[in-house]
Amino acid sequence: MLISELAPFNIGVLNQYLLNFQELLANPNLAEIEIKHHLAGVVKNIVSSSFAWSSVHQLLSILRWGVDKKRLKAEGSSITAHKDIVELLVQQLHGRITIETLAQAKISLDRFDSAIEMLANLPTIEQSVIYFKTISENFRNVVV
Repeated sequence: MLISELAPFNIGVLNQYLLNFQELLANPNLAEIEIKHHLAGVVKNIVSSSFAWSSVHQLLSILRWGVDKKRLKAEGSSITAHKDIVELLVQQLHGRITIETLAQAKISLDRFDSAIEMLANLPTIEQSVIYFKTISENFRNVVV
């Protein structure tokens, strides 16, 4: 059984998208693919809004779980299958992870480095991977 709680998000963003979506649906000439494309954008922006409200610790936990090599292998999946969500997580973490927040998140450096290794498979987030590697190296230097 999976138990979850509703993550906070910007209700104003949701309301605006619902109004836009209602207008789209009122157009009988709009192709289904256009509606699907719009809906995908809505979901992406709502998730991004939710991630913006989340702490670095929460985002790191989600990311670590979502890019875990063993879990992905057991599912027969890959990081590219979750590319859109991973990119949103990384965008929210970029610039917010520091040596201090990494220490507070109580994530081992080995697990953080493993997550970075998996993230390196997505060329779209290369700059963030470099940033995360720098944080990891700096953290190692402080701990040593």
